[in-house]
Amino acid sequence: MSPNHYKCLPRSEKKEKIKIQIIPCDTQGRVIEEKWTRAIDQLSPRLVILNHASNVTGAVNNPGKLLKDAQKKGCLTLLDASQTLGLLEIDAAETGADMVAFTGHKYLLGPPGTGGLFVKEGIEIEPVFVGGTGIRSDLKEMPPEMPGRLEPGTPGIPLFAGLLHSLNWQKEHPVPLKELETLTTTLEQGLVEMGAQVIKVENHRTPIVSFCLPGWDLEETGYILDKSFNILCRTGLHCAPLIHTYIGTAPEGSIRFSLSRFTGREEVDYTLETIKTLMKANDAG
Repeated sequence: MSPNHYKCLPRSEKKEKIKIQIIPCDTQGRVIEEKWTRAIDQLSPRLVILNHASNVTGAVNNPGKLLKDAQKKGCLTLLDASQTLGLLEIDAAETGADMVAFTGHKYLLGPPGTGGLFVKEGIEIEPVFVGGTGIRSDLKEMPPEMPGRLEPGTPGIPLFAGLLHSLNWQKEHPVPLKELETLTTTLEQGLVEMGAQVIKVENHRTPIVSFCLPGWDLEETGYILDKSFNILCRTGLHCAPLIHTYIGTAPEGSIRFSLSRFTGREEVDYTLETIKTLMKANDAG
């Protein structure tokens, strides 16, 4: 369940249309499997939604086990792959996902405002938005065929043209996963060695490192890194307030570095050297 000090309910639950149960995660940001299984057994939900990876810590969940267990109980399953698609290969059948939601502007490198929803054949979804589609104009309601059933109005064609260009580019330029893993480990270990409070993540992860600097204000740190050293980071709750109770960074949140396929070793070294200099200056002052 969500922590008592932070009640975050979607409008649909406030209007008593649905009931939501939030499954706790461990200190690395992964769903606790025992609590996931217990909730499914006790509540028999119609739909379960799993974040493939945490955008705060980078910890990757195991959808192949969690979602398939839910399917055996008769649940519809939705995998939120916004943090992973374009970085990790995803096969909906292998993960046990009946649906996969994703955004186009993260690891897919497309324009903001793009994204998609994969729906397994045979699953009926009632459209949330309705309107003209340009096809089956003889019907008074949305067409039954996918994807038109879920796509009213005129799509952002230039945006999706940009996404298509990015997808074609990535076919010729695969993600250098091993290099990213090495850089992420180097950044994490370097921060630990200089005394930062790092949310350490073991095993499968995305190239994200979250941490706090003892004695430093988060927002001030982010501002200094950006304006004085041209180092970009994210500070605060990262659009995921509930997770910080479980990983020990509530209520302020953390500083987050997100590496990309374009991040090089020299940038990681420069970042570590900069933070080391800041911490020494703070100790001296």
